[in-house]
Amino acid sequence: MIEVIPYKPEHAIEIVATHSSIADSGIKFGSEVQVVADFMVTSARSATYKVDGRVIGCGGICVVKPQFGEAWALYVADIATVHIDPGIPKYKFRQWVEELKLTRVQAPIRDGFEKGESYCRYLGFDFEEVRKDYYGEGQDANMWVIKRKV
Repeated sequence: MIEVIPYKPEHAIEIVATHSSIADSGIKFGSEVQVVADFMVTSARSATYKVDGRVIGCGGICVVKPQFGEAWALYVADIATVHIDPGIPKYKFRQWVEELKLTRVQAPIRDGFEKGESYCRYLGFDFEEVRKDYYGEGQDANMWVIKRKV
């Protein structure tokens, strides 16, 4: 059974530390993992998902400016083997978008990170454009968006 709890930085750190294929995702945390994990606490909405006491994912929405947010998520490498109802995180995400009265939510996904793009499609995002050198070091991002009227 899935348990939804408040996000804490140690949840993201646990995922990154145990993610055997973190390099496959294109994420380059390195020494700044603690800074990133701490920053995510400032998200307008965030949650951690646990199954059988194990953190399997966390995510949230940072409000960039009124009615405009940026979504983020981390999940364990073996998420496909975890037996959960994928509708639970999807429902929670949609609930946050409504509560925050957002008209635009974007999710930058590293170019080539197909699992991330698949998850965006599942949540209802549409591909918008490629942002060149979004992450620096020549790393592009594919920007996925949800646009809606409030």
